[in-house]
Amino acid sequence: MHNGKIPAELFEYIVQLVDDLDDLLALSLVSKRHAEVALRYSHYRHIRCDIARVKLWEELSKTPTFARQVHRLELVAENSAIISSVLVPQPFREESTPIFAQFQGETDPHRYKEKYQKLIDSFLPALKEMSNLRSLYWIPRAEVANMHFVGLVYDTVAECCPNLRQTHSLFEEPCQSSTTCRAGLQCDYQIRKRLDCPFMNLSSISLILQGRHGNNGWSSFFSVLTLNNPSLQSLHLECISSRHSMTGTPDVSVILSYSHWLQLVRLSIKGHIRLYPDNMDIGQRQRLLGEFLVRHPKLQYLRLRSDVRSYIQSQEHPDGIANLPGLPRLLSLDVHGDFRLEGIPLCMMSRSLEYLMLGAEYPPNDSFAQQRILVILKYTAFSSLRTLVVPPESLTLLEGLPVVCPLLERFSFIYSQTHFLRIPLNLAKSRSTALSKLKKLTHLGGFFVYINLQCHPTFAKLLQKLATSTELKFIEIFDKMKNCAQWMEIERDEEGHYSGWSCTNARIDLYYETWGNILPGTGVMLPHRNQLCFARM
Repeated sequence: MHNGKIPAELFEYIVQLVDDLDDLLALSLVSKRHAEVALRYSHYRHIRCDIARVKLWEELSKTPTFARQVHRLELVAENSAIISSVLVPQPFREESTPIFAQFQGETDPHRYKEKYQKLIDSFLPALKEMSNLRSLYWIPRAEVANMHFVGLVYDTVAECCPNLRQTHSLFEEPCQSSTTCRAGLQCDYQIRKRLDCPFMNLSSISLILQGRHGNNGWSSFFSVLTLNNPSLQSLHLECISSRHSMTGTPDVSVILSYSHWLQLVRLSIKGHIRLYPDNMDIGQRQRLLGEFLVRHPKLQYLRLRSDVRSYIQSQEHPDGIANLPGLPRLLSLDVHGDFRLEGIPLCMMSRSLEYLMLGAEYPPNDSFAQQRILVILKYTAFSSLRTLVVPPESLTLLEGLPVVCPLLERFSFIYSQTHFLRIPLNLAKSRSTALSKLKKLTHLGGFFVYINLQCHPTFAKLLQKLATSTELKFIEIFDKMKNCAQWMEIERDEEGHYSGWSCTNARIDLYYETWGNILPGTGVMLPHRNQLCFARM
């Protein structure tokens, strides 16, 4: 179709119908006229900035045509390093600096709230015009002073953004009563229009939860969350402790008890979230989790990282696991906290597992935990396990890894400030020999350096042996003094032979692009925030 035969208004309308940004950029390559129109709209397709872009919000509210082109909106904190990678049209790039200068040193929560209110007042009219918004990311500063603004924003989203499919935000416990509320003057009860879950028909939800009211408002929230989002595919819940009250602990056992998402592929639970009611015995817990897995037949990526300690642990025998009908084929499993190593129900194991992370928080040095890991690994011996992450107490596992996990590509020890045991990089001969038998090995992580890497002959021989016998690319190491991660990159010639190594400080792009997401589907929604590495999981 020739460009000149299309009326200008019709051509502009066609450009507005293009959803994918890559398609829009490809359209701009057709001709100069295509480029002028397509690029004008592409600047608004994906916006990443802070809330203080008052002129930008005014432009979008006055020009609904541009507002309707916004498909992905990421609002980052004013003190975030992500500001260096803002995505806004050129005229609005330098706007926020003088505005946020007013916030520096502001300690009075009421004055901060007044200033933030002005920014919200300019943002909401623009948000109302974003009817084609697909993805929203917004985690405001955690100060109590502006927590209630989350409700206002999501009330607007629920009313004016029917095409929203993904959300990543901070959400406060819904308040059901202003008379018994423990949040005091900071309660949003008088401001909110909706007291239940504002999310509807979403495919991906990632929420950081904060409970301050202490009135059990979460029960109705999660009931509506399940009812309003029948096609949910990805769910991440993370609860942060309240700064003013520890009583607002959500009971998210309703997720395990009643959720029924047939399309759910990814589930991640993290933080101060209780997975089981206190009065459940071992058998009830096993049945609850087993029934949950059966109700979600497409589940592939599961992360359960509850910080709430459980005193009753499951010791289920692995022989009865294979007979449990209807289990989904898990590809990725990450269990911590409430699922201590000696208490991991083996019904969560699947012979399709490719990524396995096991954490031991209570207690850190338990001989039974090591035996539990061996049982789990033997159970998955015939699977295609590619990534394994274990606590540092499991050093003795190295010698058996080549037999149990012959396809292992990435292996690491979880580093934690609470662990006194630190694995040196110059391992004993028997253990380094075991690592060299892992022919597919590409990444190692969680090691400490107690030697001078440049001058230690034993280390040089060890590294050369590993690199020659395996496909090793990177080693994550921790300096004894600095206690921070560095990356040791293995250098190879054109034929793939080992030719040396070099060290570099940890970088975000190295985490994401080179390491990749070691537990697919369990990271946060945004790639530039997905700083996944073994030491910081």
